[in-house]
Amino acid sequence: MTDQGRGDSDPPLTPLGLERARELSDSLGKEAFDSILVSPYKRCQQTAQAVFSSPSEQRLKTHDWLREITLPDFSQTPAEQVKNFFKQAKKRPLKGWWDGVEGGESFTAFHKRISEGLLGQLESLGVKRASPGCQDNHHLFSVDPATYGSKHLIVSHLGTTGLILSELLHLELVPWVWESFALDWNGIVRLETAKVADGYIVCMRKFNESGHRDPSLGIPSLAQEGSSKA
Repeated sequence: MTDQGRGDSDPPLTPLGLERARELSDSLGKEAFDSILVSPYKRCQQTAQAVFSSPSEQRLKTHDWLREITLPDFSQTPAEQVKNFFKQAKKRPLKGWWDGVEGGESFTAFHKRISEGLLGQLESLGVKRASPGCQDNHHLFSVDPATYGSKHLIVSHLGTTGLILSELLHLELVPWVWESFALDWNGIVRLETAKVADGYIVCMRKFNESGHRDPSLGIPSLAQEGSSKA
């Protein structure tokens, strides 16, 4: 939301978000990455620049395919109306979620963009599906020995991250990935490859490392959300 109480399709980080991003500069910012891919949206750009603060940082590369799902233009819409829009959208039958929200990108198109961008990026690094047409080996990757030991970072959004995880961890594709992966702000997910049979799979080593919540948002009660803990 803007200071004028209207929607913002590409909002910057809040002061708290910027503070938390800077705190990561002493941990994540000191790690050696071979590449750093960043969404073009402001909050990801500002996060990456805060974590890797050197003005001569050459590893930061903006990739358009990392954008969050495209939403309607809310720039002239009152904040309360925007909140109600998403509240009602969340109540839709799940079948309708594949179409996205009215005036925005469909989830099907969003998934296609992320999947093609991710697999294209992996191929540029020497990582590709070992047997894309084989049902049994579809989830195996072949890895160019020249890339062994390399380390890469993606700075993206919850929806984008959810689709990347679904693709790499061979999870069922669902259009509610925002609800499935409860990552906090600045939450870090760590993945690595593991040798299986005659190829490699991707496994998750850590989830939500260094994540934080904005206390001004509060945490909804179970009664408000109609949910329960397992």
